[in-house]
Amino acid sequence: MLESKKLSQEIKKRLKRSQEDKNQRLLQVAIEMKQQLKQREYFNNIAGGIFSSVVYSRMRELSKHFENSTLPDLSEIENMYCVCQFSHTRRFPATVNLGISFSSGEDFENIVVHYNLEILPMLMKFNRHDERRFLLTPLNRDEIGDWLDTKILEFVDTYLQLETHPFYQKENYVVDPVCGMRFPLIEAVDKIDREGETIYFCSEACKKSYLKKYGNSDQPNSGGPG
Repeated sequence: MLESKKLSQEIKKRLKRSQEDKNQRLLQVAIEMKQQLKQREYFNNIAGGIFSSVVYSRMRELSKHFENSTLPDLSEIENMYCVCQFSHTRRFPATVNLGISFSSGEDFENIVVHYNLEILPMLMKFNRHDERRFLLTPLNRDEIGDWLDTKILEFVDTYLQLETHPFYQKENYVVDPVCGMRFPLIEAVDKIDREGETIYFCSEACKKSYLKKYGNSDQPNSGGPG
């Protein structure tokens, strides 16, 4: 009976110690959570200001140069993730989304800037994702701005490839009836309308040669490919 009593006491000791350890862990978790919330609040305050003044201002400037682009108002952006959308057009035959976002490092000591590019259909190689870390303290706004400038200009170079890329422009290629050269419609030097058909030329010389052979067009047009 004494042995049973001793056993019971030992069990109680272990249960008590386990509960004390559990309480200590819960207290530590609460302390860590409080610290993380404080760090997150600090990060959001700093990063939020940079996002509006450095990221959004650049995305807005980019959007101004393309009539087919759509950029949400700053007030509509959540979680510091801004996406500029470019709709499918004859000039740019693809649907494109360029996204710039911020996230924190594991210890909230860094701002991680993410560059994400989506082009649909995907018919050529391009840089779909890139990211770079910047120290939160001390923070260098110019360094972030310079990196974003580089990435946005990289995007512009990629996007402009859609104008002449053969896979994207296969529906927009024409053939000069004089020299037989196949070229993108947007590169046509001139065109004429003849018997309900539009004829495109790669040069003024080809146009003159055509008119010399076949005579004047029904509706001459010297305003470019249009």
